[in-house]
Amino acid sequence: GAESGSQRILDAMEKGTTVSQIEQASAALRHAGIRVGFFLQYGYSGETLEEIGMTLDLVRRCLPDEIGISVSYPLPGTKFYERVRAQLGEKQNWVVSEDLDPIVPGAFAPGFYRALHALTHKRQQIWKGIAVGRRWMAMPSTATLADIRQMVKTGYHLLTYPSAYQRMHAHARMKGRA
Repeated sequence: GAESGSQRILDAMEKGTTVSQIEQASAALRHAGIRVGFFLQYGYSGETLEEIGMTLDLVRRCLPDEIGISVSYPLPGTKFYERVRAQLGEKQNWVVSEDLDPIVPGAFAPGFYRALHALTHKRQQIWKGIAVGRRWMAMPSTATLADIRQMVKTGYHLLTYPSAYQRMHAHARMKGRA
C-alpha cells in the first residue's frame, strides 16, 4: 500500500506513513530477500501532475518487483467517502467500476489514467532493466535467465514508451471527465 510518492497525498489519505518509511521498508524487505510489491493509487482528490511525478520517482527509487495500480475510490465509512459523497455518480464503488475508471470527478479524464497505468508499468520495467544492466557491467558472472528475460522486456518497453508517453500527455490536456 505505498499509494503515492507525494507526502501531501499520503497525509490526505490519512495513511499514517511517510514517503521515507516506504523507502526504508522497501530497502529492508529487499535486504531480507523478500520481493517488494507496491499498490499505487492515482487520482486522489487534488492530485497534480507534479505529485504523479513524485509517485513515479518513488517507483524508480525503490524499484518494486511488482506494482498494482488503481484510481482512488472512496470506500463507505472513510473520511474520503464522506468528503466526496455528494459528487458520486451512478458508479459509487469499485464493484461497479473498473480499477482505472474514476468514480469521483477529478482533474483528468478516464483515458489519462489508463495511459498513466501503461506508462507506469513501462517505466518500472525499463528501470528494472537498467538496474540489471548495471549489475551485469559490475559483475558479468551474475547474469541469470531471469535477467535475460528482463532485458528482452526492457527492449520492448523502450520501443513502446514514446507512444505511451505521447498518449498520456494528450489525455492530460483533456481536463475533467471528457
